[in-house]
Amino acid sequence: MHVRVNQKHNALIHNNKMQGDTHNAAKNNLPFIVTCASSPSCGLSCSLHESTSCKAVGWDRRKQRLASLSIFFRRAERLIFVKMPAYHSGLLDGDIKLVGNMALLPLKTQFKGPAAKETKDTDIIDEAIYYFKANVFFKNYEIKNEADRTLIYVTLYISECLKKLQKCSSKGQGEKEMYTLGITAFPIPGEPGFPLNAMYAKPANKQEDETMRSYLQQLRQETGLRLCDRVFDSATDKPSKWWVCFVKRQFMNKSLSAPGQ
Repeated sequence: MHVRVNQKHNALIHNNKMQGDTHNAAKNNLPFIVTCASSPSCGLSCSLHESTSCKAVGWDRRKQRLASLSIFFRRAERLIFVKMPAYHSGLLDGDIKLVGNMALLPLKTQFKGPAAKETKDTDIIDEAIYYFKANVFFKNYEIKNEADRTLIYVTLYISECLKKLQKCSSKGQGEKEMYTLGITAFPIPGEPGFPLNAMYAKPANKQEDETMRSYLQQLRQETGLRLCDRVFDSATDKPSKWWVCFVKRQFMNKSLSAPGQ
């Protein structure tokens, strides 16, 4: 068994009972918390590895005379890591219109487009923004219904927005950037530049092509506008670090922009 201790602290395992406790914990695959007697509030993390003996690493040999310094090991509760599921849309009703195999969901927006007026308190953009910080960590995402495809697109677009907003010095500048990004030409399912063609059906005809393109633009414009309200700190008028820290995260390992953009 092998115990790693922060090199800034001297370690002394001073009796057989202490060694027995650490050995039993290692055998049961339990973590330990290391506490320095000279500073009770100091909680050092350590890792246990199988070895023939128990000894402290990071021992400052020049200070071995400080034998009064002791480190107490206490068995910590077993850590249980639960894999949390990704969040899915709960907005799909039985009579929702489809465009391709993506749900054409109602929106709370003033931007023109094919989306119906949402009468509920929450629409798909609210869902995507609310779940973004959790869902963005998932590299794989199971599509359970057509509304999930709409959720995926908005989530990927939020990442694109954050790339722009992190460089903005004020909310006013951010709104201009979002307007430009929202109306800039973009690929739709079935076109070469779209990153999820394997999951999205291309439009069946020209009319459906126009409907899909118009709906996605409507999503983009409204998403960018709402994000400005969330991302910019009202006190400083600067982008919040609690949003821009997600810029480098890629949901499903995909991006709506070309590499390098």
